[in-house]
Amino acid sequence: FAARPIMITTEGGTFIGSVTADPDSGYSVGLTPGTYVVDIRHPGIGGSGDLPKTITIRAGETVRLDISIDTGIR
Repeated sequence: FAARPIMITTEGGTFIGSVTADPDSGYSVGLTPGTYVVDIRHPGIGGSGDLPKTITIRAGETVRLDISIDTGIR
């Protein structure tokens, strides 16, 4: 999972931040209201068929985004 950091950008491509998912507890990111693109870096083998994904955050709302990350380990 550490090899696949989750990247958050604006729709225009401005980098907001990144987070590494924990295999047991997942990930959590605090964002201000707005529209964001969630993706992972795509080096090497694998990736995620779930991403990139555009999400919209509204004030007082929690958004859940479950994704599958291919670690490349077989």
